[in-house]
Amino acid sequence: GVVAAALWMSNESSALYRGALTAVSLLSAVAIAAAVHPGARVMRAVFGNRVMAAVGKRSYGLYLWQFPIQLCLVRAVPGLQPWSLIALSFPITLVLAVASWKWIEAPALARKPAVEVRS
Repeated sequence: GVVAAALWMSNESSALYRGALTAVSLLSAVAIAAAVHPGARVMRAVFGNRVMAAVGKRSYGLYLWQFPIQLCLVRAVPGLQPWSLIALSFPITLVLAVASWKWIEAPALARKPAVEVRS
């Protein structure tokens, strides 16, 4: 439901303000609860594999770089359609996120002191 709403609903759709945005929020909460539930075997299989772990490590870089890259592409290529924008921006964003992880984030985390848990 969440993916379908993201792909097919326009941000100008009146349905968003007539309950669809609330439904997407609730579906997101259910998906998160299902993913973290101790007995969630299917969700653990989907999100607990190496690929998703690698995406998770680079997710901040993906989040950080995607918007500036898309802004630059929209200005550089007038009339760029949404699917073309995604197709162009994703590989660029992925390369920058991987580079950011390798040369900035991972080294910074390695220097971070261990946190002691006091009881």
